[in-house]
Amino acid sequence: AQAQAEEQRIINFEAEQKQRRQKLAKHEAIKQARQIDLKYKSLEAEQKRMMTHQRSALLDLQWRLDIEDRSERAQERVDKFMAQRDKDMALGRSGDAEREGKRQRVYNQAKQLLASRT
Repeated sequence: AQAQAEEQRIINFEAEQKQRRQKLAKHEAIKQARQIDLKYKSLEAEQKRMMTHQRSALLDLQWRLDIEDRSERAQERVDKFMAQRDKDMALGRSGDAEREGKRQRVYNQAKQLLASRT
């Protein structure tokens, strides 16, 4: 009877140990799943940050190119005006007052545009 009781205790002890191991394994699996989920979420957030950064950089580049293009066009207008003025002076013409006023306005506008862009 005592040997049976001892054997029953050993069986119960082994069953308890098995249950504890299963419980530990379950908790470990849950813990690992949470870590994987956290890692996935952090990678997802990092990817969103990178996409936002890339989009921002692209918009900035587009803005800079647009300004550069406007500056080039303004410079072309200034150069064209200066060439016409030099040509008129070389020919000894002072030019029509209205035309000269218009040229002066175009020149001033182009100059202002250049100054505001640089």
